[in-house]
Amino acid sequence: MRSRFLGSFATVVIAAALVSCAAPAPKYSGYLGDGYKLLKEEKDPLGAPVLRFISPQFTPANYHSLIIERVQFYPEPKPDSQVSMGALNDIRDYLYKSMREKVGARVKVVDKPGPGVARIRSAITAVNAQTEALAAYQYIPIALIVTAAKRSAVGAPEDARIFAEAEVLDSVSGVRLAVAVREGTGERLKQAATGGPQVTLNELKPVIDKWVDALALNAITRIKAK
Repeated sequence: MRSRFLGSFATVVIAAALVSCAAPAPKYSGYLGDGYKLLKEEKDPLGAPVLRFISPQFTPANYHSLIIERVQFYPEPKPDSQVSMGALNDIRDYLYKSMREKVGARVKVVDKPGPGVARIRSAITAVNAQTEALAAYQYIPIALIVTAAKRSAVGAPEDARIFAEAEVLDSVSGVRLAVAVREGTGERLKQAATGGPQVTLNELKPVIDKWVDALALNAITRIKAK
């Protein structure tokens, strides 16, 4: 098992070096600043793997409401033949809308900071097809393994992938309460007549739905329920 992991890791490191010979590829996008050092491998409420940290201070006794900031792209997206800007916007908007609806059904969602109010900020850091080479900034730990282990054979259907990072802060003090990094593999894509897969919201909806369902379940363990 260890030898297979090291082999996969080495493969991706070499790929990263080919992408940028000037400097090693970072493990994360940089969106969460120094929050990455807090991450640990855990399971979400639905049993899916996630890299995260949750402060012991983040409890219903301390927090009664949540501000959900609009989902961002980080860095700025670069649409290509696989993923259009329209598809990226659809994915981002669906994620944000789902968060507000599903989390808002369980805990109080507000728009202004204050005592007992937490604030979640999140970003989509990559969206692409399984066989598309990742840019240097897209190399996050889970992606390293998935990219090497699930690489599709030539001519086989590709999987749509989405990568996201998020953190929860105290809305008044700015103290970090939680951090998470996630990777998801969506439905397989059909080959387009032009010769390449096109990633759309439909391929990634099941992944996003599971993420938000887990977020909503986790919210009621950290914020006072309605």
